[in-house]
Amino acid sequence: MHPFNFATTAQLICEPGSSRRLASLCLERGARSVLVVTDPGITRFGLLDDVLPGFEAEGLQVAVYNQVVADPPEDIVLAAVVQARAVKADLVIGFGGGSSMDVAKLVALLAHPQCSQSLQDIYGVGNARGQRLPLIQVPTTAGTGSEVTQIAIITTGETTKMGVVSTLLLPDLALLDADLTLGLQSSYDFTQEDRPNVSPWQLVGARTEWRPNENFEIRSVASYDPQRQVWSNLRFDLGWQSDEAFVSLGARYDGFRQQWGAVNAYFEGLKFGRLRATGVVNFNGYLKKIEAQQYLLTYDLHCAELVMQVIDNRVGFRPGREIYVFLRLKAIPYQPDFGVGRRGQPIGTGTGSGF
Repeated sequence: MHPFNFATTAQLICEPGSSRRLASLCLERGARSVLVVTDPGITRFGLLDDVLPGFEAEGLQVAVYNQVVADPPEDIVLAAVVQARAVKADLVIGFGGGSSMDVAKLVALLAHPQCSQSLQDIYGVGNARGQRLPLIQVPTTAGTGSEVTQIAIITTGETTKMGVVSTLLLPDLALLDADLTLGLQSSYDFTQEDRPNVSPWQLVGARTEWRPNENFEIRSVASYDPQRQVWSNLRFDLGWQSDEAFVSLGARYDGFRQQWGAVNAYFEGLKFGRLRATGVVNFNGYLKKIEAQQYLLTYDLHCAELVMQVIDNRVGFRPGREIYVFLRLKAIPYQPDFGVGRRGQPIGTGTGSGF
């Protein structure tokens, strides 16, 4: 075995909505004046609107430095340090992506009253000395991992960057709030810049996910069309699981036609005494009718099972209804032809049972 040394954030809180009690967490650490380090987008989109009132309620002074940019240069760090000293901050919060959290790490170090080092002094590995202010990191993205690392990267020139590596940069607390999780993606077509009435931005995709506990999850995926300036497609699904039971609902909204294109429901392993039920229903919103429905009822007879299967597929090859009733010995492996449409396609909601 090769010896190694692993160091990371002292405490992690993973809790939906936990950012709204950020002030009380600061108060627990003896803070009286707090500096929040973030970027303009966070304040513009109102992600701090539910957070800042809590500081006044707890009797804490709070200031916000919101000028962090991607790949932050040295002057951004130094300006944040100046503000931290001006408000006599005794705790620093990094709120945002990796750049905001990297800047917050250095501010917590350089704004400490007993710090005698400059930013240039601490570049490199293990060059930071002394103490830092208490530090809490609140990531709003899921990619950089800066909330659990001991490194901060700063832009020092047009093409150069420097890093500060020290265990002093490890935060005291990382607050993982699922309510802040949002994914966006798009692309930009430079060949369309000179075309009139044509947006160079391509489809914008947005993804959200909310999981308040290990048994329940809601996900959504939306597409925005900059050309037509309309949300062209919205897909959401929710899933609930308890022991062997699983229920999910999926739906798709067509923004162009302004109607629900499909609504699908699925349940599996619902028990009523010895009876176990599984089913799936697919509704076509364009045709305003159910396209497929399948049900599987299984009655437990100890060493055997009495099974009734209903398959009603109204589209595809050989549309129609089939009903099967049979007695199965549990010792003999069996896989029912359930959840497959007439065209061989899987029928479900898209949620899956990934719990």
